[in-house]
Amino acid sequence: MSLVRAYHAGYASEIQPFLDGAAGIAESQSPTNWLGRGVYFWESDHRRAEKWAIRNVREMILECQLETELLIDLLIDDQRSQAFWKLAEEHVAALQSSSCPPNERSKEYFGLDGELINRLRPGFEKQYAGIRMAFCLGEPTLPDGHLYPRQQIQICLWNCQVIRNPRKYIGSSFRGL
Repeated sequence: MSLVRAYHAGYASEIQPFLDGAAGIAESQSPTNWLGRGVYFWESDHRRAEKWAIRNVREMILECQLETELLIDLLIDDQRSQAFWKLAEEHVAALQSSSCPPNERSKEYFGLDGELINRLRPGFEKQYAGIRMAFCLGEPTLPDGHLYPRQQIQICLWNCQVIRNPRKYIGSSFRGL
């Protein structure tokens, strides 16, 4: 079993019931979600969750470990990711002619990416609990380069069954609201 440490910033009214034994956490439905509908986690870096919670007025951060075996891990070239990319290619043309607004990196709007994943999700969610991918924001350090000062790994869960050892995060700079 492979585990990664992860952080989810949200409302206390959603996280506390999960900590008390509820089955899951409410999915984000925002049209700007770059990995589609789901419960979002930052992998390894609590500071990103803290900044997001403060900026978006969220009272609580869930710290946990996530099992990666049931994720479509787009950082790894395996059968799961290959199946995802193959299916994605089949949907791109139809998606580009849809009414979904285009992605805009400068505005950090990635709704078209999210809509593609939402369309693919029904074919994957019975077998997998979510998706994991690197996310690069801003402009690269060098023209046409791949070194981004703002990069992170995010995980979007469709099913909270892969969450292990959940607890309320109490950080040095984040005390909740």
